[in-house]
Amino acid sequence: MHEPLKLLVNEQDEVDVDAIMRQIREYILARKAAAGGTAGPLPRFEGRFDPMVYEHLYHAAMLHDQLHVTPLVRTSRAPIIGPLLTALRRKLHELTLFYVYQLAQKQITVNTHLLGAMNALVRDMEDAPQAEETQREIEALRQRLEAIEGRQ
Repeated sequence: MHEPLKLLVNEQDEVDVDAIMRQIREYILARKAAAGGTAGPLPRFEGRFDPMVYEHLYHAAMLHDQLHVTPLVRTSRAPIIGPLLTALRRKLHELTLFYVYQLAQKQITVNTHLLGAMNALVRDMEDAPQAEETQREIEALRQRLEAIEGRQ
């Protein structure tokens, strides 16, 4: 079966809703991937970026492969040739949808790659040292170098 979701409680004995939602999302994406879906790499659900970044990555992972078009064929009420016109319209819609689905499959592939790239970029940017901290260190080193050069 599957591992039950754990009720997470923080230091103040309050239910940690964010952690529970993260578990639920991870579970849904893992089930989607196990069922043969193309969930792509799992996005992180928290980090140094705005929470909406992670929210959008999650929704993109859920929806990137759901491209479906429903045929809408109006029936003709013309006597005698009405059913013939309706059948012709239905066949034309089926032919059109055949090509639309070919394009949709290519778009799903593109979406999967873009989603994977965005997730990788977010991970790399989170794992990289903070730019501001690095800039401060560089400035401190410059000041030390200027002080050393001033003594000589």
